[in-house]
Amino acid sequence: MSRLAILALLAACGDNTPQAEAPPDCSGLAPPATGLTLDAAREAHRRSALRQRLRYREAVEPGYVLRMTAQRADQARIDRKLACTLDLYETGRLLFEHAYTFEEGLAAGPSASPFHRVQTDRRGGPETTTCTSCHFRNGPAGAGGVADNALILGDGDRVSSADARNPPSLIGAGVVQAIGDEMTAELAALRDAAIARGTNVDVELVTKGVSYGVLHVAANGHLDTKDVRGIDPDLVVRPFGWKGTAATINEFIAEAAALHFGIQSEDVVIRAAASNDPVMLGDGPPEDRDGDGIPDELTAGQSTELAVYIASLETQIMKPHEQPVDRAQPSGPTEPYLVDEWAHGRAVFDQIGCASCHVPSLRLHSPAVTIRSPVTGGTVSVDLTREAEAPRIAQDETGDYPVFVFSDFKRHDLGDANASKHPQHGIAPRFYLTRRLWGVGDSAPYFYDGQAVTIDHAIERHGGEAAFARDSWTALSRDDQSALRIFLTSLRRAPRLGVP
Repeated sequence: MSRLAILALLAACGDNTPQAEAPPDCSGLAPPATGLTLDAAREAHRRSALRQRLRYREAVEPGYVLRMTAQRADQARIDRKLACTLDLYETGRLLFEHAYTFEEGLAAGPSASPFHRVQTDRRGGPETTTCTSCHFRNGPAGAGGVADNALILGDGDRVSSADARNPPSLIGAGVVQAIGDEMTAELAALRDAAIARGTNVDVELVTKGVSYGVLHVAANGHLDTKDVRGIDPDLVVRPFGWKGTAATINEFIAEAAALHFGIQSEDVVIRAAASNDPVMLGDGPPEDRDGDGIPDELTAGQSTELAVYIASLETQIMKPHEQPVDRAQPSGPTEPYLVDEWAHGRAVFDQIGCASCHVPSLRLHSPAVTIRSPVTGGTVSVDLTREAEAPRIAQDETGDYPVFVFSDFKRHDLGDANASKHPQHGIAPRFYLTRRLWGVGDSAPYFYDGQAVTIDHAIERHGGEAAFARDSWTALSRDDQSALRIFLTSLRRAPRLGVP
C-alpha cells in the first residue's frame, strides 16, 4: 500500500486497530516530493485535500485527529517496530498542523481564560492553537514574525516583565541533533579518558574543530569546570533554543507544547519529575499534573511522531567554500554578474570574523538521528540521507557528511545591550547560542527578539564577544558590504509548492 493510500485511510477509516500486527513493509515508502516538479505539485494538492478531509472529519467527530494519531502510533507499537518511520513523519506533520482546542487540553481546559500573550514564568498561554501559526515564514516549519514572538518568564500580564523570543526556523533539526549528539559523545570521551588516567590533567575540549575551553581533572577524578566555555558543566551540547537549552528535539517539543499551548505531554511529565521542576509539572494529581481535568493531552507516541516529522525536515545544502564557485550550486546566485560578488561576500564573511562563531560547516560521521522516548526509552532511527525531505545531506570523498550549519553550537556573550531580563535554565542574561544561518536570506525579521528588520540591523546589534565582527562590518566599504549581503541573502530554503 502506498504512503498516500495509507494517509487516505487514516482520514477515512474508523479507530479500529488490529489485535495482532506483523512488522510493516516500509521498503516502498519514500519521502514526499519537494521542489517545483509535477510530482511536487501533485503532492501539494493531495496534502491540501487531506487537510480539508480531516476538517470535515473533525466537524463530525471533534478530537478525531488526536485520537487517530495517538492510536496509529502508540509508543508501545513504535517500540515494537510496528510503524514505518515515514508513516510517523506523515502523522507527525498532521499533529504539527493541528489546531488544538480547549477540550483537548489547550491551556486550562474548557473553562480556560481567553488567550493571552505574556507567560507566567515557563507556564501559561495559550498564545496560539497550532505550531504552524508561528512557524510559517519561508516555508513549512519556518520562522515567525515579530507578532509571533513568545513572551516568556514574565508575570502573566505586563509585556515589559517578559523576554521576547522570535520563533526560529526548524529546518535541519534532525541534522542539528545528530551533530550535537556526536559532539556530546566526543566531549564525554575526552572527559572519561582523562579521569581514567588517574593523574592531574588539563583537557582541551575540542570537538569537530570547536573549542569549549579547558576541563581540569584531578587525580581523584574531581572535575573543575571554571575554564569551560559556552556549554554547561555536564558537557552536553544543547543546540536548540535561543539560549541553548535543549539537547534533543523531544525536549523542545515537550517544553514548547506546555509553554505555548498549555498542553502537558507525557514527555514533559517524565522530564519535569526527573528534575523536580514544579513550574513545568504543576501540582495536580499524577495523571493530570497541570490540573485542567484532561489527562493524556499529548501521548508519548504523539511526541515521537512530532519529533520524527521535525527531524525529517530538509537541510540547507551548499558546496564547501574551499571549492570553486559553481553556478549550479543551490545556495548561490546563478546570474553571471552576481557569481563573483557571491564568492567575494563569502570571503568577507571569513575576513571580518563572522565565521569564528557562525562556523560554516561541521562534519557528521553518521547520517542517522535517534529519536528516543523519555517515557519508554524506545527509539526510532531516521536516516537523513534517505528518509528526510529533500534537499538532504550527502557523503563526500572523506566518508563524512558536511553540514553547513553556520554555527558552533556554543553560547556566547552578546553584551549588556542584548542581555535578557531573566536567566533561563540557569543561563546568564548576556549569553545566547550562535544561531544557524539556514534560510536567513528569506526569514526576516532577525535576532532573538525579532527586532532586527534587515541583515544589516542584525549584524549591527552584535556586541560582547561579537563586537569585533560588528565593528569590522561597519568599517567595510560599500562594495564589500553589498557582497556580504549577497552571500547571506543566498542562504535560502529550496523553493517548493504549496496549496492552502
